[in-house]
Amino acid sequence: MKFAPCAWAGHNNIFPTLSWLNGTATLRVWHPRGPDQVEVWAFCITDKAASDEVKAAFENSATRAFGPAGFLEQDDSENWCEIQKIA
Repeated sequence: MKFAPCAWAGHNNIFPTLSWLNGTATLRVWHPRGPDQVEVWAFCITDKAASDEVKAAFENSATRAFGPAGFLEQDDSENWCEIQKIA
């Protein structure tokens, strides 16, 4: 019997402060800084043995998609505000 490779899309969280997205090389650590503040550290993960060119490509891709002005991150700005209201 053959099985197709697992390719799950989704958002993952290890409560309270670690999150990542399947299919991307991004990892985030969330640091609460007060009642209405949170600091987010975002990391782009690559193979240590990868060339500098490959590492730069991963970093550029992650920044374009998930940086503060990223084309995917902008779509979530309302979500972040609403999450704060119910926390």
